[in-house]
Amino acid sequence: MLQRLTIALALFATGCIAKPPTKMAWTYNSVGQVPAPGPKQADVTAPLIATPLEDAQEDASADPQENWQMPTPVHSPTTVAEPLLLDWPLAATGITSLYGPRPDPVEKRVGFHYGIDMSASYGTQVMSSASGIVISAGWNGGHGRRVVVQHRYGYRTSYSHLSQIVAAPGRRIGAGESIGLVGNSGRSTGPHLHFEITRYGKHLDPLDILGVDLTKD
Repeated sequence: MLQRLTIALALFATGCIAKPPTKMAWTYNSVGQVPAPGPKQADVTAPLIATPLEDAQEDASADPQENWQMPTPVHSPTTVAEPLLLDWPLAATGITSLYGPRPDPVEKRVGFHYGIDMSASYGTQVMSSASGIVISAGWNGGHGRRVVVQHRYGYRTSYSHLSQIVAAPGRRIGAGESIGLVGNSGRSTGPHLHFEITRYGKHLDPLDILGVDLTKD
C-alpha cells in the first residue's frame, strides 16, 4: 500500500496525471435534444446604447396625449349684408296717380295701376333709386322709352315715358345717377314719370318701399 502511494505521488509530480477538466456549460438547441456549447454571456456592466429601432419603438409607445396640441381655430370672415335703400327718382315731384285700381286716363275704364305717376317738367333728370345694373333700356310699348334697373335682394325699378335714355343695358349704375329725362313717350297724356318697383317679379306699392331700409334678413 505504501508503495502504491509513493508511485502515485511521483507520477503526479511529473505531470503524468492530468488535472480534472474544467466544467463546461451546455445548453439545448431549438430541437431540445442535442447539446450544444452555451453562448458567451454578455457583459452586463457595459453601458446600454439605444438603436434607431429602439428609439422608434419608444416613440410609438409614448402617450399620444403628451404631444397633442390644441388646433388653431380658423375664423371665417363675417358677412355683413349691405343696406338697400330705394330713394325717390326725382329731386322734387308730386304724385298724380297712386298704385292700385284706377280709371285708365286713355281708355276711360278701370284698370290696375302697377306703379305711381310723378309729375315733372319735360326734360327733368331721372335718377336711379339705388345702385344696380341696367338690364333693359329702350322702347317698350305703352311705357314708351323705359329703363329697368336690377338691384340687390331681387328688387327692380322701372322708369317709363322718358324723352331720352342715357343709361345703356349692362351698365353698372350708382344710386342717384342719371338714367334719362322725363318725357311723354308711349301711352301718356302729358310729361310725367311712371315708376314701378318689383321684387322677384311681384309688383309692390312704391310708397311702401321708398325710403325704407330693405336689407335682406
